[in-house]
Order: sequence, then C-alpha cells, then structure tokens
Amino acid sequence: MEIAGEVLLGLLGGRWLDQKLHTGSTLALVGLGLGLAAAVQAVYRALKRANREADRIEQEEHKARKDFNDR
Repeated sequence: MEIAGEVLLGLLGGRWLDQKLHTGSTLALVGLGLGLAAAVQAVYRALKRANREADRIEQEEHKARKDFNDR
C-alpha cells in the first residue's frame, strides 16, 4: 500500500500541477519519478528492518543452542 500510494501521489500531484501550470505532462513525469524514488526508498527501509530482525533472531537462536549445549 505504501509503495502504490507514493507512486500514485507523485503521479496525481504532478498531473494536478500540470493542469494548473499548463505544462503538458512534464510535471506528471517528474512526480512519477519522485514517487518511484520514494517507493524504492521504502522498499530499502523495509529490507533493512527485515535483515535486522533476522539477525536478532539468529543471535537469539545461537545463544539458545549454546546454552543448551553448555548444560
């Protein structure tokens, strides 16, 4: 939803500005580009968050295995 929203917001905002400023479809393309860039950034943040969570879980599992083997 976040990705689609960012792309649509950029595109629709650009189209709205194109209509107000009579600039053809130039600002719609700029808005689309900005929306896509924001979507890529959102995906990057989500992947970083998922990797941190996976690392945390792996560390917890490693500690649990070590504690079990030390008994």
